[in-house]
Amino acid sequence: MKKFWDAHVHLFPERIFKAIWRWFAQAGWEIPFANWELEQYVAYLQKMGMERAFLLTYAHKPDISLELNRWVREVCQQYSQFIPFACIHPLDTNLEEVIITKTGLSSHGFTRGMKARLSFYRNVFLVLYKFGII
Repeated sequence: MKKFWDAHVHLFPERIFKAIWRWFAQAGWEIPFANWELEQYVAYLQKMGMERAFLLTYAHKPDISLELNRWVREVCQQYSQFIPFACIHPLDTNLEEVIITKTGLSSHGFTRGMKARLSFYRNVFLVLYKFGII
């Protein structure tokens, strides 16, 4: 079996994943792997040949990023094949605390219906600059 690295894997804590799967179901999407347990996703990816993967979440509302990032860190400690990417929401009131995690960062504006406007992400860039990240 050929091994590969996956640059875009979304996993979430169970309660958030359930909400995501409900949203897809209400939108008429039939996703065969919806509502699996975390271990099932990991086993499926490994069976396909995944050697390493970037683990991404996204914050669909302000001030849940830190909780999601802590969950990502725990999952990556449990499953070493995942590389953690922290999420941010441009309206997080604790951007400094979220960004200082010093992992990769992801912000999925499209999933929140946000346009990619530099002004909207201004505070994110200011914090990244403050910490010498950019």
